[in-house]
Amino acid sequence: MIILYSLLSGLLYRLGGIGKPFNTKIRDFGIPTLAILYLSKYHLSWWIGMATFVLAFGMLVTYWDKWGTDDVEWYEWALTGFGYGISFITYPIAMGHWRGFIIRTLLLTLFMPLWKRYQPKIKIFHDKADLDEIGVGFVYFITLPLI
Repeated sequence: MIILYSLLSGLLYRLGGIGKPFNTKIRDFGIPTLAILYLSKYHLSWWIGMATFVLAFGMLVTYWDKWGTDDVEWYEWALTGFGYGISFITYPIAMGHWRGFIIRTLLLTLFMPLWKRYQPKIKIFHDKADLDEIGVGFVYFITLPLI
C-alpha cells in the first residue's frame, strides 16, 4: 500500500509542477492530505493531523530559489529536504518516537540535493523534469513509515 501511496504522491508532486492546466495547489494540498490520511491509522488527535497538514503545506509552497531566480544551489535543495522532514515534527512530539523522524529528516535533507544533481533527465509526461519531480514526491512519501 505504501508503494501505491508513494506513486500517487510522486504523480501529485509532478502535476503540481507542470503548470497549465494544473496548478501547484494539486501538490501543495494533495500530498499533505494523502500523508495525513496515511498516518491517520495511528489514531492521534485531530490537532496533530491539522498542525502537520499546515506545516507540510507551508513547506511545499516555500521555495529556496534566491528570491525569484531559477538558480537553485545544492544547499537550497538540502534546506528544502530538511523542511519537508521537519514539517512532520508533530508526530514525534505526540508519540515520543524521535529516531525515525530524525532519520527521515536526514534522508530527505541528503536526498534532495543529490537527486536534483544526479537523477536521469527522462521525459515521461511533459518535459525532462518529470522523473525529477516524481522522484521527489515518491521519496517524500515512501519515508513516512519511519515516523
